Amino acid sequence: MQSNGHRSYQVGKYIVDLEHRSISFDGRRVNFGWRQFEALRLLIEASGSPVEKEQFLRTLWGGEFVDESNLTKCIASLRKGLNQKDSDHDYVETVPRIGYRLAVDVQPVTVTVAEPVRGLNRNRLWMGVAAAVALLAISSFFLSQWWQARDREQRFAAAVERGRNLYREGNGAAAAREFELALRIKPKSALIYSELAHALHKSARAPVERADYRTPSVEAAERGVSLDPKCATCQGTLGYFLFYHGWRWKEAEQHLLESIRLDPEAWSVRPAYALLLAATGRSREALEQIDAALKHRPFYASWHGMRAAILYMGERYSDAIAAADKAILMQEGPGEALEWRSRALFQVGRQEEAVRAQTQGVFTAFAGPVDLAIGQAGWQGGLRKLLELTGDWQSRRNWSWRRASWHLLLGDSTRALESLELARQLRTFPVIYIAADPGLAPLRNEPRFRQIVEAMGLPLVHGRRTKME
Repeated sequence: MQSNGHRSYQVGKYIVDLEHRSISFDGRRVNFGWRQFEALRLLIEASGSPVEKEQFLRTLWGGEFVDESNLTKCIASLRKGLNQKDSDHDYVETVPRIGYRLAVDVQPVTVTVAEPVRGLNRNRLWMGVAAAVALLAISSFFLSQWWQARDREQRFAAAVERGRNLYREGNGAAAAREFELALRIKPKSALIYSELAHALHKSARAPVERADYRTPSVEAAERGVSLDPKCATCQGTLGYFLFYHGWRWKEAEQHLLESIRLDPEAWSVRPAYALLLAATGRSREALEQIDAALKHRPFYASWHGMRAAILYMGERYSDAIAAADKAILMQEGPGEALEWRSRALFQVGRQEEAVRAQTQGVFTAFAGPVDLAIGQAGWQGGLRKLLELTGDWQSRRNWSWRRASWHLLLGDSTRALESLELARQLRTFPVIYIAADPGLAPLRNEPRFRQIVEAMGLPLVHGRRTKME
């Protein structure tokens, strides 16, 4: 007999052949998964020393981000497999805060093969053996690569699905964490950066008060576009947050138009573009965009609310009231449609109804005191009561945009301007309409008003605008 230097070891009662990736017990082969075998290899090669968790993760998962629970499950499976044949030994020992090591003796063993038959071409024999080993190694490599790719795709898809479900439930922070996990698995997924941008916006992790206005939402959206400039959704998302968070109107419009060019049927982009058009004084074009979107998705209540806002900006007050009524009937909560309905009612002289409309939405708790004030001092009394009830520090910040119009309706332009300046400072979203809102027309020649508009990069509107046809 002739000895052959195979890397084989006696591990407890098992024979482990590292070269041929086989484990046998009492002469019979025992099957283990790829990761379980590689984990055992690391433990054997450590010669009784602990193997750190990080080394397991790098070797078994190729350096990809995985939760440590995956390693725990892998070691548990290895232990269970070894104990099935030999329950007298605990093969793998946990080393707290470090990793794992073998708890049994490991001895190298020699594998012998018979002398070749006389007359047989020894070179041919060894060439055949080498070819078989090479084929086995190649097959093992590609199989392991396939399993790793399959595992990566499954983990990626699961994280994305969890993120989307959490976002639909309104949990933006948790959704953002799942999208970030998905992006650690597949960092070049442009579309997921777009979804991350929306999740960050919905969560408290997307402040819009940053001095440079490069919020986490804008940065995530920019990353998506840089990875795939032809992704229509990515372009639309970046355009939306550039004007929503950054008031970068021209740059935002370029991305929104590019999104529509790439995918004319990306109907969710058109309402965003409609908001930008309305804010920059182009109500007619804005109406075209929102109507195109509603033609294909007529039951989106929030889009009907946007349509009410656009009609109000275009001074089509009766149509704005009708659009707001439609939105209110379609949605479960009052939404923003009540605000535009109230503003339109003020413009057509239905002041008491307009004040009461304010108490049908976020100010429902004030309905009783406001009704009583209207009964005693008319609609002006109702507005004064609303200002009184929202006069604390937090309410003045939260409702600065609405309080500005209430002050102006009562003839107090100074306090109206103070509230608008606060709204601009806090970047309250409706302040984007400051230049286009016909209810603020009496302030358009005020220097302080013009400074606010110019600071936001919006075009100034001089005098009364031509009504939409």
